[in-house]
Amino acid sequence: MVRVAARIGYRGVGLRLIAVTDDSPGYPIMDDAVMMRETKAALADTGLRLSDIEFVKITPEINIPALESFIAAGASLGARHVITAPYDQRSVIGFLHCWNFFPGPRCRTSKPQLRL
Repeated sequence: MVRVAARIGYRGVGLRLIAVTDDSPGYPIMDDAVMMRETKAALADTGLRLSDIEFVKITPEINIPALESFIAAGASLGARHVITAPYDQRSVIGFLHCWNFFPGPRCRTSKPQLRL
């Protein structure tokens, strides 16, 4: 899909590495060395940038340490953002603590607008 995006004129892409629901697609390249190599090559060959990786569904049960390989894969591909969505207000507050697990210049958050 990266090569197709380049052919039709896009300058960047987003990659859904985690499926949002049981019936939506997700492409876990963090668990597939061949797919990771091919994706890196496609980005390098086409000059496209990886804008974001998707999709972290924020719930009270979220396992932040389990996201490490997802975040690492995105970082190695040059992703600039992680697409997330809270599924309740308590989850947003808890998710902000994830940056304690993944510190660095690429990790930033916007102040959430919460109505508790």
